[in-house]
Amino acid sequence: MKPLLFLPLLLVMSYGLAQNPPKTQMSKHVDAAAALAGSLIKALKKEKKIPGTNTKPPVPAPSKSSEAPSVSEVGLSPVAQKLFHGVASKLTNDGKNKVAAASKFAVSKSDKNLFSFEGDDEAPFAVEVIVTDLNDDGTEEIIFQWGNSYWSGQAGTSCLLLVKNPKNGSYEQNLGFPGIAEIRDTKTNGYRDLLIGGPGFEFPVYKWNGKSYEQKGTVKQ
Repeated sequence: MKPLLFLPLLLVMSYGLAQNPPKTQMSKHVDAAAALAGSLIKALKKEKKIPGTNTKPPVPAPSKSSEAPSVSEVGLSPVAQKLFHGVASKLTNDGKNKVAAASKFAVSKSDKNLFSFEGDDEAPFAVEVIVTDLNDDGTEEIIFQWGNSYWSGQAGTSCLLLVKNPKNGSYEQNLGFPGIAEIRDTKTNGYRDLLIGGPGFEFPVYKWNGKSYEQKGTVKQ
């Protein structure tokens, strides 16, 4: 049994014997019991196992609620999470989800590192996300360079531009064909012109008409 269980008994014995001194022959036993009780009290106080001692409350473990939530916990769709992973953008999660939905991309079922289209998982492809501001209004436009030889032919890549509609907040598709979108310094109707590069010696130039981009001329190499 633990020494703590004997303590009350020893205290009573020592107290009772002190009140009623025994014969000389028993006095040594009384002294021994009292000494043993005193030793137990000191030992237990040192180990902080009896009431009345100064003990510090245990420090609680940090709450898990203080940890930053993962990306998936704050509302990004799987496509948006993959598209914008490692990409610097001021878009909110809602904005990123709208961009992902407007792109029509889907995470490939055959290769989780690549993309495909909703309902068509043939020839998965990589996607490069380019964040820009074509009219310097503080609202980001998104250019996707995506594809492979299956989808984009000799160009090997296709370009898709998403521009936010200020009236309803949706993102609308522009371009959407093989080629590499190159942002030019010149502007039309407040938006920078785009040159579409690819195979050949003459390249189309797309300009903003107030609502969308349309081809306006070409540039020879």
